[in-house]
Amino acid sequence: MSPLRSTLAVCLVASLLAVRPCAADEPGSESSPWQTYFRRLAHEYRLTAGEKPEELKLVATPVLKWSQPVRGGQDGAVYLWLNDGRPAVVGTFFIWPNGETNFGISHELHALTGEKLQGDWRQSIRWRPSDSAFAWRDVPDAGPPSPTAGKRATEARQIVRRFAAKNTDRNGQTSELRLQPRAFYEYQAAMEGSEWLGGSLFSLAHGTDTEVVVWLEAVKGGDKPAWKFACVRMSDLALALTLDGKEVWTTELAKYDQFGDPYLCTAPEFMKQPPTEQP
Repeated sequence: MSPLRSTLAVCLVASLLAVRPCAADEPGSESSPWQTYFRRLAHEYRLTAGEKPEELKLVATPVLKWSQPVRGGQDGAVYLWLNDGRPAVVGTFFIWPNGETNFGISHELHALTGEKLQGDWRQSIRWRPSDSAFAWRDVPDAGPPSPTAGKRATEARQIVRRFAAKNTDRNGQTSELRLQPRAFYEYQAAMEGSEWLGGSLFSLAHGTDTEVVVWLEAVKGGDKPAWKFACVRMSDLALALTLDGKEVWTTELAKYDQFGDPYLCTAPEFMKQPPTEQP
């Protein structure tokens, strides 16, 4: 069983967006020592995007919290960074047992934008993803999105029920992932000229650990608005996603410490308990 495994992620600037953050707290307590440390780690990251680098805005609190007893993760939190009010990077911090008394602390990052990204944490991590994050695709047999945010949220919940996913571990064992039917993050554009109207992010989880994120976005398009979808890996395992029973996306087992890839999973620290000093 691999200790490095994943999760996902999204909350935001009120002046630009109407948002709904995480639907509910998952099993880790916000006040737990590890959750406090995860929050510190997220705030220590410096993430920028664009040719003239603009610092991404961190959503201050986790968009999801989780535990994963099936695979050994005992506490985890998902954070989101935004670029002009739209998700740009999702990150997960979690612990896993390394021996009887020690824990590894893993960092997972996934680029949610094709703009040039750079990420730095302390002196240990320099993340420079060189490839596009993922591809957007049309949602087949979906009507045009509603002009109102509330109706679009309902439409997104209906669309996401058409998706299913599974993972396959390094021993070849396959598990079905569980769709969480309520979006863990929603956003709406409030700026004229935006190419998008708004979007929703949904979790497909192993236990409560997000392994695949289905991102649905309503875009203005040409003649009329349309629904698009993209898939985000938040696991080092092999993943497969179906839409209406047909396979639409797969990933192979991930390699660790790939600092030039859109998906990064690394474990830069090992400790018995989280530090008590404040940043």
